[in-house]
Amino acid sequence: MFDSGRLIHVRFSLRLSSLFLMLRSSLQGLCLIVFLTLSISNSAQAMPAWPFNVEEVVENVSLSQLSPNYPSGNLNEVAPPGAVQQIRNRLDDFHPRISLESPLPESVLKQESWELVLNLQDWPLSEDSELGIGPHVVVQVDDLPPARVTRQEDGKIHVPMKEIGPGSHRVSAYVSYPWGEAVKDHGASLQFRVHVLQKVNGTQPEQDEPWLTVVSPSELNKGEPLLIDGLIWNAPLQGLKEGDARWRLRVTIDGDSFLMDRQEPIWIEGIPNGSHLVQFELLDELGEPLNPYFNNQLINVNKSNSDLPIWLQDRLNDINISRLLGEDLQLSEINLLGDEKIEQTNQSIEENKDLIIHSEPVELIEVPKEDIDTAFLAEDDLVQNEPLIEEPDEPIDSGYVEPFDQPTSLPSGSIEEPSERLSTE
Repeated sequence: MFDSGRLIHVRFSLRLSSLFLMLRSSLQGLCLIVFLTLSISNSAQAMPAWPFNVEEVVENVSLSQLSPNYPSGNLNEVAPPGAVQQIRNRLDDFHPRISLESPLPESVLKQESWELVLNLQDWPLSEDSELGIGPHVVVQVDDLPPARVTRQEDGKIHVPMKEIGPGSHRVSAYVSYPWGEAVKDHGASLQFRVHVLQKVNGTQPEQDEPWLTVVSPSELNKGEPLLIDGLIWNAPLQGLKEGDARWRLRVTIDGDSFLMDRQEPIWIEGIPNGSHLVQFELLDELGEPLNPYFNNQLINVNKSNSDLPIWLQDRLNDINISRLLGEDLQLSEINLLGDEKIEQTNQSIEENKDLIIHSEPVELIEVPKEDIDTAFLAEDDLVQNEPLIEEPDEPIDSGYVEPFDQPTSLPSGSIEEPSERLSTE
C-alpha cells in the first residue's frame, strides 16, 4: 500500500528542485545580460570618437604617448627666415577667397582632358623672372606634383587638366605664399572629387572622410630651414579644451619623428645636404593609422645650398618685396635703390677701411714772391717771342659758302632781330 504522505513529500521536493533550477537559470541569464552590457559599453568607449561620429570622447584613454612634441635629435624647430616674416606682414592685409566654378563636385566627365575653373578674390598672383615665384594658387590632383598658377583673367583661373586618366580623382586647391605655405584662412582652400569617364568606388576617400595633402616639402624648398606644412581635410577642431584631441600628424625625417596637433607650419633646421625622406602619417587619438591608404605619404627632399630662393634671406629691401608681390614700383621706390647702393658703398668702405693705404702728408713749401713774379715774366717773354703766322694778301677760295649767305625770314615776334644785318662781301 502506497503511503500518501510520502508521495506529497516527493512532489514538494520535485517542485522545489524545479524552482531552484529556474531561479539559477534566471540568475545566470541576468549575469549574462549584465556582462554583455558592460562589454558593449567598454567596446563603445574603446572605439575612436572620430571619424565614426560618436559624440562622446574617451576620457579614460591616456594621450601621454601622443602628446605633441618638438623635433629632437639632429632636428631643431626655428623661427621663419626674416624675409618670410617681412613678406607675410605685407600680405596680412589680404583676405583671399577661392571657389570652384567648374566642374561641379562629383561630376562624371565625358573626356579625359578637361579644364578646371576657379574664382579668386583678394589675392595677388605674380612671378618675377629673376626673383622667382610670388604669391600663387596651388592645384593638386591625387598625389601628383602640384601645379602652381600665377595668372588670372578677370578674377578667374583656368587650369587645363590633361593625362589625368579615367576613374575617380580628388582635387585640392589652395592659396599659397611665395615659399609654398598654404594660407589657412577660412575660404582660402577647397577640395572635391571628380570622376573621369566613370566613377570607381573605393579608390578615393569619401567627401566626409579625413585625408591629407602634403603642402611642404616641395620643389620650392631646397635650403635651410625646411618648411613642414600640410592640409588635413575634414579634420575636427581640437585644442580648444583639454581632452578634445582626435588626431595627430606624425612627421618623420630620416628616422627622427615628432607629433603635431595643429595645422600650422613649422621650420626645421639641422638637415645636411643631400637626399632625405620625409614621411607624413595621420593618426587617430589612440595612435593608430587613420585611413593610411590616403594618409601615409612619403616625400623625397634634395637639400642643397645652391640657387637658394630669395625668401631664405634674413632681410629684403622694399624694391625686391614689391617685385616679388607684383606691385608697381613708384618713382620714390626706384630712388631708394640708388640710396641703398650708396649705403652699400659706404658700408663697404667702412668694412675695408683698414685695408686703405694712407699716403704720407704733403709738406707745403713757401715760395718767395719775387720768384713768382720772375716765373710770370719768363712766361710772358716766351709768348712774345713766339713766331707769328703770316696771313695771305688775298683770301683763298675754298668753295665754302657761309650758312647765312642768304637772309632767312623769321616769324615776327618770335626772335628779336639783330641791330645789324649779316652779309658776306
